Amino acid sequence: MLSADPFFGNAVVRNVEVTKIDPGTPAILVTNLGNTNTPGLFADGVGTGSTTFTSATATFVPADAGQPIIETDGLGRIAAGTRIASFVNATTVVLSAAIAAGSGIAFSLPSRVTPPANFADGAATGTTTFTSASAGFALTDVGQPVVETDGGAAIPADTVILAVLSATQVTLSASVAAASNIGFSLPSRLASFAQFRDGATTAGSTTLGSSTAAFNASDIGRPVMEGDFGNAIPAGTVILAVSADGSSATMSAAAVATTTGLVFALPARNASNVILGGSGNAATAISGFYAVALAAAPSAPVTVTVTAPGDPRVSLSSTDPRFSQVSAPDGTNPGVYRIAFGTTDWTVPVIVRVDAALWFGLADPHNAYLTATVDPASGSAPEYLGVDNSASPWDVLVMSDQTPAGIVQAPDGMVVTKCADLACTRPGPGSSYSVRLSMAPAGPVTVAMITDGQTDVVAGGRVSYAAIGAMQPVTLFTGNVTISGQTVTRAAGSELGSFVASGFAVGQLVSLSGGTYAGTVTTTITAVTASAMTLAASPTAGAYSGVKIARIVNHGLFTGAVLYDPLHGTLTRADGSSWLDDNFLEGQSFVIGSSTTLLKIQALTGTTATRVDILTVTDPAALATVLGSTCASGCTPTLTQWAASVTFTPQNWWIPVGIPLLADPKFNVPAGNANLLMFPKTPHLLAAIRGPLSVEGGPVQDSHTALQLPVMLPAETNSVPFGIGVQPPEAQQVNVLNVFDDGSQQNQKGVLSSTSLTGFGMGPTLDFTHHKGYVPGDPAHPTFGEPAVFPGGVSFGSITVDPSTGNILTNASLSTIQVFNFMQGQGNDRLSVTGTLVGGPFTNEDGSPGTTYVHGGLTVLNGGGAAALSVTGTFTITTSTVHRLDGAPWADAQFAIGQELLFNGMPFGVITGVSGATLTFVGSAPA
Repeated sequence: MLSADPFFGNAVVRNVEVTKIDPGTPAILVTNLGNTNTPGLFADGVGTGSTTFTSATATFVPADAGQPIIETDGLGRIAAGTRIASFVNATTVVLSAAIAAGSGIAFSLPSRVTPPANFADGAATGTTTFTSASAGFALTDVGQPVVETDGGAAIPADTVILAVLSATQVTLSASVAAASNIGFSLPSRLASFAQFRDGATTAGSTTLGSSTAAFNASDIGRPVMEGDFGNAIPAGTVILAVSADGSSATMSAAAVATTTGLVFALPARNASNVILGGSGNAATAISGFYAVALAAAPSAPVTVTVTAPGDPRVSLSSTDPRFSQVSAPDGTNPGVYRIAFGTTDWTVPVIVRVDAALWFGLADPHNAYLTATVDPASGSAPEYLGVDNSASPWDVLVMSDQTPAGIVQAPDGMVVTKCADLACTRPGPGSSYSVRLSMAPAGPVTVAMITDGQTDVVAGGRVSYAAIGAMQPVTLFTGNVTISGQTVTRAAGSELGSFVASGFAVGQLVSLSGGTYAGTVTTTITAVTASAMTLAASPTAGAYSGVKIARIVNHGLFTGAVLYDPLHGTLTRADGSSWLDDNFLEGQSFVIGSSTTLLKIQALTGTTATRVDILTVTDPAALATVLGSTCASGCTPTLTQWAASVTFTPQNWWIPVGIPLLADPKFNVPAGNANLLMFPKTPHLLAAIRGPLSVEGGPVQDSHTALQLPVMLPAETNSVPFGIGVQPPEAQQVNVLNVFDDGSQQNQKGVLSSTSLTGFGMGPTLDFTHHKGYVPGDPAHPTFGEPAVFPGGVSFGSITVDPSTGNILTNASLSTIQVFNFMQGQGNDRLSVTGTLVGGPFTNEDGSPGTTYVHGGLTVLNGGGAAALSVTGTFTITTSTVHRLDGAPWADAQFAIGQELLFNGMPFGVITGVSGATLTFVGSAPA
C-alpha cells in the first residue's frame, strides 16, 4: 500500500479471489449459501405467563440485557418487539413483556451473531464531535458513514467519520444536533458479511424482496441488517419465513420505508460447505444450501441433471417446483435429480438443500463432489449441450453424527485488526467462529481454544478461561513384566526391547498401571538398565501382561526457582533447564500461583546459545503486579497454562457456540517466526486430498532438479546457493513415499497398482477437456503442455514429456520411487493390489540417460482390518432376514456367509446369504 500516512506505509493488502464468467457464455452457476449451523437459535424456551423466561441451552449473559428476543416458531407466545429487560442467571432472564405459558418455544437471540454495527447511546453537543460508550471506534471506521436509526434528524445525511479521537469519541464530517441516546449504525462493519444490493421493502410490510439473496431455510431465525445510508429495516430484525422460490423473506419487524435497491446483509451466512447427519436425527443435523442458476439466456428450456457420482451419502431436496428427484440414494447408488430451467426463469436460482443421507456406522469426514450437467436427452438448448458446472465446483464436506468429532466453522476471509488507534493500545475490530460436537457425548467434553498469541478469545457465556496445564502421562512401554520388590524386569514377550532405548532415565517420575496389574503406582526411577528398572516404591510383586509404564511430564506446568527481571519482564529458570521441557511456547497464556491475572509469553530465549531458560511476557507491568516485591531476589512460583474453553454436555452438544476473537496489540510475532505458517494437528486422512496428486522420486528426461541460477536484470546480483553435501549417485539412492491414512475410522476401499493409489475418499479425476478454448494436441490451449485429464488419487509413476506433442505423460508401470509405505486406517479397509513397485530409469543431472536403479522396489502395507465387524443402526428383522434401513450393502461391512450373528452381544444365528442390504440367517430371530 502506498500512503502519505507512515502508519499505513507499505502495508499489505489482501488479495481478493474473483471468478469471472464471460457474459453470454453458457454455464451452470452454483453458489454456496451456507448451512444451518449458526449460533443464536434455541428450541427449549419456557414461559410461565409472566415476564420470566428460561432456557437450559441459551446460556444467558449480562450483555443480553436490552437485546431483542424473537420467537421463530410462529406461535405468537413472545410478543413482537420484546427485549430482554434484565439478566438473572445463565438459564433465566426477565423480558420486557409477559410471555404466554408454554414450553419448547423456539426463539432467536440475534445479538449472538449480529456484528456491533447498531448502537443507541450516541451523544452530541451541536458540533462535529460525536461520542458513544459502546461503539468502540477504531481506525477502520475513518471515512465510513454514520447513519441515524431512531427516526430522528440529529445526524445529517451522508455524514462520515473524519477522525477517531478515542474508543468513545470521533470527529464527523458534519455537525450533529445536541442530543443524547441517539440511535445510529456503522454500516461499514457489515462489509465482511454476505451483502446484497437489490432489496425491496414497502413501508408497514414485513416482506423483504431480493432476486439475488436466494433466501432459504438456513436464514430463518437469523438477523437481517441494513447496510446503506437508509433506515428501512429496524435494528434487531430477523427473518421468520422465506418464500418457496427464495425471492422474498418475512421479517420480524415491518419496514419503516418503501425502498428499492436496498443494501442489506445476512450476517449469519457462513459460506460453510459442512453438512452433518447419517443417523436420521434431523434435530441435531446440519443442512447445507446452494443456489443453482444459468449464466446465459438459453434459446430453449434446459434440463440440468445433478448427482454425486459414486457417493450415496448425500441427499438433495428443494421446495422449488423446477426441481425433481429421479432416484433417491439407496446406500449403494447415489441420488439423481433434475432441475428444469425455462427461457424466462434462468436467472432465478433454484435453492437446493443438501443433507447427509441415512448411513450407519463410523464415517470419516469426506468431500462429496456433485456434478451438474445438461441432459442431452431432454431436448435442451443446443448451446448448452455438453455444459457442466466445472466453472463453479460444487463440493460438500459430509460429516457423520455417529463419529466423534468437533465441528469448527469460520467465516470466509476471517480477519481481525491488531490496532484500533495509532498508539496500538487497544485491539481493532475482531471476528468469531463457532464450535460444536458432531454427536452426543457420554459425559462433559471440554474444548480448549489455544491461540498462537496474536489473538485472544473473549470470555463470556459458555466461553471461560481455565487452567489446562497439568502433569500428563506419556506411555513409553506396554508389555509384559515381572515385579520383585522395587525392581521391574522385562518378561517373556517383551524381553527383546530396552527400557533405556525407550527413553527411561534415573530421576524420572513414572506410573505403572494397566493390563493385568491392578491399580496404579506413581514413583521415581532410581536405577535403569536395558532389561530392568528400580523404583523408589515397591509395586505389588508378580508377573503381569499388558502393563503400561508412562513417564509423568509437565505440560504447561512448572514449579521451581526463577530469577525475576522487572525491567524487561523476564523469568529466568535457576535450574538451567528449558521452558520447552515443560511444554511452554511463545504465545501461550498462563497464570502464576493463585493469581487470576492472565499473562502471555512474548518470547523464549536463553542465557546461552544452547539454553531456552528465559521467559519474556508481553506485559511487564502486569507481571510486576502479580509478583510484587516478593520476587526481587528470586522466588519459586508455579506457572500454569490457561486457555479459553467451552464445555459441551449431553444436553447441549449440538448447540454451536460462538468464539469471539480480538487481536492482542501487545503481542509481536517473534522475528524468527515472521514467515512461519503454523498448521494445527489434524487426523491423517487421504480423504483430505481433494484433487490429483503426482509424486516423482528422481529426475527423468529433462526434468532434472539441480539448482539453477536465476535470470537477473543487469543491476541485480545473486549470492552463491547455500551449500549442499555431496549426494550419492541417483542409482544408489532410496526414494521413499510414505502415505498415511491411519486417522481413518471407517471401512474404506481402494486400489493399489504399481504406479498409483486410488479410492479411500480421495478426490475425483480432474478433467479439462470441456474447458473453453481447449484444443486437443495443442499444448497452449489451455493446459500448457500438460494432459487435459489428471487421474484422481496419488500417482507415482515416472513422469516424462512426449517430444511430439509436449504433453506430460505418466508411465503406467515404472516408477522412480523405490519404497512405497502405506499406513491404512483403523477400520476394515479393503485394498485391491493389482501391482507393486517396478523401478524405472532415471536421468542424470546433466540430462544424460541414467541406468535403472540397482535395487528393486518394496511395497509395504500396514494396518486396516482391526475393527470389529459390527453395524449400529435400525433394522427390519424377520424370522430369517435382517435388512439395513440405510440401504448400504452388508458386504461393505465385511459380513459374509458362515459368520455368527450377535444382537446386542447375544448370539442368535449364522449368516446363510448376503444380498445388498439384506442378510439371510438360520437361528432364532432376536426379540
